Order: sequence, then structure tokens, then C-alpha cells
Amino acid sequence: MTDAEHFVLPNEQPVVELDCTTAFKCLTPREKLYAHYLSRASWNGSLIILVQTSPEAPLVFVLLHKLFSLQPLSELKKAALGDQGVTPDEFQALLVYTSGIFTNAGNYKGFGDSKFVPNLPAAKFEVVIKCSEAYHREPKVMQSLWDRCKDAIYLLKEGVKCLGFHDKV
Repeated sequence: MTDAEHFVLPNEQPVVELDCTTAFKCLTPREKLYAHYLSRASWNGSLIILVQTSPEAPLVFVLLHKLFSLQPLSELKKAALGDQGVTPDEFQALLVYTSGIFTNAGNYKGFGDSKFVPNLPAAKFEVVIKCSEAYHREPKVMQSLWDRCKDAIYLLKEGVKCLGFHDKV
């Protein structure tokens, strides 16, 4: 196992959907409003965490949010796997990485504070970006986001592998 393999999330990483539909329907109108505003506050607060996690985390978040927001996942997958040379495992690795970013509010694990990187080459990550609807709509924005964070996404030198006091790590 190479050193980099210690910093990727496995493609078999479980993703569990939390369905709260039944519970939400049982709330009173006032409780539903409370839950709504608590959710909004949590969302806005989580964006602050991105800035506190790493310099690249806000850029990565915006890049991925745009990438996956402007078209159905099935269409993006079809475009990436078509003639672009991205394998199903590489596309799955991007989904796992994205899930990790959104779950941890950044590119460091919330438990353990170690960095995680995509389990696909940067060139394939870029291919997915460039075949997306987001790139077709905003090529300069998407290219700028990618250019500003791509090196930091994959960087695994001492001092960035783990959060904390670097002279103590």
C-alpha cells in the first residue's frame, strides 16, 4: 500500500440516506418551522467550517456543488463514462470523495483530522468537470475553480496530511 492509499476513501464507503419524511409529517406546523430554521442555520454554519478547515476547502465545495447541481447524476455519469475515458470505478471514486467533502465540511475527516484525497487521477477529475453541464454553462468559472484548487486537493506533503500543531504531529 502506498502512502497516498492511506488518504483515500474506499469506493465501498457506505452512504446511508436518512429519511425523516414520516417523522417530519408528525410535527406540528410550529415544530416544522423550527426544524426548517434550524436546518437553515446548520447549513449556513457549515459553510463557515469550510473556511476554517483548509484554504482549498471552500473552492472544492463550490466546484463540487456546481458540478453536481446543474444536471441529474445519471446524465453526468453518462457523459463522463462515454467517450471520455473515465471508468465506472473512477466515477464512483469521485462520488465517494464528494460525499466525503459534503459530510465532513471539507477535505479532512471530522474524526481523526486526516486529509483525504480523490481516488482517481487529477486528469480524470478534470475530464468529468469538463463534460459537465456546469462547465458548459460557466466554463471560465469552473476552470478557474479547478485551477485554483487542483494541486491542493491532491497535496500530501508533511504539514497538510493532518490538522493540528505541525511541530507536534
